Amino acid sequence: MLNLILNLVKNNLLSIVVVLIFILVLIYLWKKGKKKSIKDTIFYFVCKAEQEFGSKTGEIKYVAVSTWVYVNMPKIFRLIFTKEEIGGYIEEAVEKLKEILVSDEEVDLLPYIK
Repeated sequence: MLNLILNLVKNNLLSIVVVLIFILVLIYLWKKGKKKSIKDTIFYFVCKAEQEFGSKTGEIKYVAVSTWVYVNMPKIFRLIFTKEEIGGYIEEAVEKLKEILVSDEEVDLLPYIK
């Protein structure tokens, strides 16, 4: 039985490699397309955390945003997007929010939370 499987793999190695490359390319393209959606969702959660916890509570807000992201994110995204990527997206959203807050101290975050 094992010999049969090995012969099948050996005889079809090129086809197997091509299919695997095709699948990896599809995953990459799908991930690239979903990145903006994930970033927008994370920005929403960062704004929500800023409203709920206020300033000078960075660690609490980071944990809250991370929790909200992982609770609301489909499980398949957890396989595709690493914790490091999600952390980077959170940092990007924080910087974006800081720019908005610096430009207008009295900004209402509600327009950013839809």
